[in-house]
Amino acid sequence: MFDLKSFICPQIARKYPEFSKERALATFALRRQWHLIFDDLPHVIQLMNGKIDAVFDDFLVWAEKRKLTMDWKLHLYVLYWLNTHTQWHVLLKEIHHREFILASLSRWGSNYMDNRNIVGMIACSSFLEAPLVIGMLKKRQYEESMKADVLKSKNFSFLKAGIYIAQLSHYSYMGELLWHPLEH
Repeated sequence: MFDLKSFICPQIARKYPEFSKERALATFALRRQWHLIFDDLPHVIQLMNGKIDAVFDDFLVWAEKRKLTMDWKLHLYVLYWLNTHTQWHVLLKEIHHREFILASLSRWGSNYMDNRNIVGMIACSSFLEAPLVIGMLKKRQYEESMKADVLKSKNFSFLKAGIYIAQLSHYSYMGELLWHPLEH
């Protein structure tokens, strides 16, 4: 019997015989997940220098236990996990946090445009000494390109260490933000 969890959990995928069709399909699905996560993170790949496959495997095991969805928040989940469950948190700098947040917001911007009530998304990593807050607004016209903005004008130090998101219902970063901790 084929277990669909093998598409997202390396431990389950390795239980299939080495040259079986099931193992080949699971390996293909896992490679796709690897590229989905790391293709937009060159500085993270450089930092992990050869240990990235082990990090990937461990993250997917953690994510599968929590039944996390692999939606636009995937990169935020990886960032949260690296900061709370691994030794990598001491090595992660702002550039790494920025890559994770931008990758996540880019996925939101390209895949979740159908909700007309949400015109922007903001993500924050408060694991850094000075929280990193990046926002992205939907395009108003088809020809416009999406761009991310680093928000430095507000004081975000009230947020406890973690990953937070806030939705925008108007085309402005001004006003009160309703922060939600990333559910994990």
